[in-house]
Amino acid sequence: MLLFFCCCALPRLKNDRFLDGRKPGRSKKFRAAISPAYDDSVLLSRDISKYWVIDRSQRKITILCQDGRELTEEIPEDSDILASQIDITIFDWERWWITSQTNRGHLIVAEAYSPRTEDPLHGRPSVYLDQNHWSTLAQAIFDPSQIKHPAERDAADELIHLAQDGGVVLPMSSGNVRETANLYGDHRYKVGASLASLSGGWQLRHPLAVWRAELMRVLAQRHGVEVPAVATLPVVTLEPHALLDDDVQAHAMEPDDPQLFILAMSNPSVLLELLVEPGKAERIDPHAWVRSNRDFAEHLASGPYTKPQKEQAAYARAWTENGSMVTAALRELGLATGDNAMKPKEIQKLFAHMPALGAFTKLMVMRQINVSHKWRPNDLTDLIFLSCAAGYVDYVAAEKHTGTQLRQLNRSMPHGTDTSNVHTSLGPLVEKIRSDGVTTASEGPIGR
Repeated sequence: MLLFFCCCALPRLKNDRFLDGRKPGRSKKFRAAISPAYDDSVLLSRDISKYWVIDRSQRKITILCQDGRELTEEIPEDSDILASQIDITIFDWERWWITSQTNRGHLIVAEAYSPRTEDPLHGRPSVYLDQNHWSTLAQAIFDPSQIKHPAERDAADELIHLAQDGGVVLPMSSGNVRETANLYGDHRYKVGASLASLSGGWQLRHPLAVWRAELMRVLAQRHGVEVPAVATLPVVTLEPHALLDDDVQAHAMEPDDPQLFILAMSNPSVLLELLVEPGKAERIDPHAWVRSNRDFAEHLASGPYTKPQKEQAAYARAWTENGSMVTAALRELGLATGDNAMKPKEIQKLFAHMPALGAFTKLMVMRQINVSHKWRPNDLTDLIFLSCAAGYVDYVAAEKHTGTQLRQLNRSMPHGTDTSNVHTSLGPLVEKIRSDGVTTASEGPIGR
């Protein structure tokens, strides 16, 4: 059996298991995919291979070699990989791209992760989109008449042009994938295919992983110890599974590890499968989170507290709630896990030096000391992912409420995130990108 068959036997994971980080890739199907019976390492070479092609419609797997040879094997009729929304998958060894064709005939091209590439962005700025803006891009691709305002339609077309012609990258997050999974049928396909196509393999590292890295950095500085490499990983990345909070640590694998290669090649196809799966995933609303924060806000409002006292109480609560991550960070740094006690003012200063967790916490504090704020379950996703993006992505298109509050943080976090990169509609976003001098590959040099 060809090695390619095993590499492309992609997992059929349930969306909730994949998105919630509960050890995806540990199913029997996945273990079969990464444990090839035929392990001829010579095929894992650009000098030998030119294209690897899995054609489900023809039930055929082919390796096209550089010397013109074709190695072909038939896919059994009962193979799991035939139950797919993808008809054809092609791995291009020269460009290091994965091209997939869906069963509706749409081509999706993604860049593959390589641990040997020092600058995979090649100067391209990153742009993070909230789910409502991804829906607008999907409408611009599949049904432009659904966009009522011409200026927004033009901005969507321009952003698509920038993404498709090497001007910007549009990383997807697990928040985007989860919200797409809440859709179903034709609407889900259009949004999912647009996400997969325009993100091109780029991901936003899971915010919880980013928070842990930030805690390691600020605690390392506080205690005068060296910052570990795991705390400096890029947030916008092609690394397999980076958008998940799971135990697949591709960055820690050896560059020549065959399992790393299989992860790099299969990850874009796995994400595409999840995005265009026609069934609707079960929605999980964090009602306990809503009740807890509403009760805390009412407690602050009912007590004889000044505004600074309310803020200190809210920051102290946030530090306590993140206690397990603080303990894990101290352990990673080789420090005593009891070294996390500190005064309220120091807690606030530490949060101000963490671009993602600091912005998230500040937004939470702003809402907790405002008793009139209406807590809604879907706010949690917006807060977590938009605050993370604001700290590390060059441009952000947010939903209106959270985006407006993020922009206000510039006046309240002097050592924190510069959130002037946040916009709430596509028009001003694209105008800012272009005014910063960003061009496409065909227009000229890329740069801000």
